[in-house]
Amino acid sequence: MKRKLSELMEQVLSTPETARAVHEVAMSDGRRTVTLPGGRRVVLFTARGGRGLKFTPEARQRRIRQRGEP
Repeated sequence: MKRKLSELMEQVLSTPETARAVHEVAMSDGRRTVTLPGGRRVVLFTARGGRGLKFTPEARQRRIRQRGEP
């Protein structure tokens, strides 16, 4: 079962669109359905009351610099 989940996650992260969907769901309390290249549909969700991803201060500053924000 663990291997099947790992393979499914690799498929989900294989395209920029589906990887972006994973990021968006992780950053919110949300749910999103994505379609994988083979036509398989997968529902991504976070637990209710989740706090999203936690970024280290270094990662946050790097992201701000990449966006060109002050």
